[in-house]
Amino acid sequence: MSLYLLVAWLHLVLGVAVTGMALWWAIMGRALSLAHSPDEAQRLLALAGSARWPHVGVPHEARLPLGLVGILILFLYVLTGMAQTILAGATSTTGSMIKAVLVIALLIVFRFLSRRPTPALGYAALVLALALIADTALMQV
Repeated sequence: MSLYLLVAWLHLVLGVAVTGMALWWAIMGRALSLAHSPDEAQRLLALAGSARWPHVGVPHEARLPLGLVGILILFLYVLTGMAQTILAGATSTTGSMIKAVLVIALLIVFRFLSRRPTPALGYAALVLALALIADTALMQV
């Protein structure tokens, strides 16, 4: 397997992870808002977001809060995307500019989710993650 294919595969896997993290926030926000009052739902969402990850196999001091895990996954997604672009010798396009805006917006939403999560931010993260993946897929065509 060439380096380019390995980086492309990692980029795809990390794209799934970014989308999964956004989906987790959206599902948790929706479920908690249906079962509890808005204040209680927000408190429980913040509690869930402060959970440490990974929950096994790593000393407690080395575990990250779940909110920061999303930011870390997004950062790795961006790094593999940049590496893939460099290895392919591609140039900047409108799609890559849109992708940069979506990444920055998703980073901001993930940061707010790590500080004070709300169901609306979970939905926003999901919409941005899906738009980011769609833009990435369209850039490959």
